[in-house]
Amino acid sequence: MGTLQLDPDLHHVRVCFPSPTSVGKIIVAPLLTEDENGQRSFGFSHLSFQAGDDEPFVLFDGEGRFRDPQAPDDVRSPRDAEPALPRQLVLSHTDGRWRTDGLARGEKDYPVLA
Repeated sequence: MGTLQLDPDLHHVRVCFPSPTSVGKIIVAPLLTEDENGQRSFGFSHLSFQAGDDEPFVLFDGEGRFRDPQAPDDVRSPRDAEPALPRQLVLSHTDGRWRTDGLARGEKDYPVLA
């Protein structure tokens, strides 16, 4: 697969790939917003990915918190004082593991379609 871009608002979605080798780049564009009730959100919840028979990996949980695959204990909530997430994340699957990186300078800056 080439590149899959996911923009907010997106909820209750699991993206399944038939095998780990079919996973390309996945661009996720978390956008910190606040609704009329003052509730902050990255625009994603219940967003997970699965490669082949691997266990699904939850990138954004039911409360909209970001879970870093390289640091499972690093959970960032949109309610944190400074939730600091890159404007765009690149999710990939290599050597049996999920990985996220901020979009590097010089790479194409994918437009946020929200």
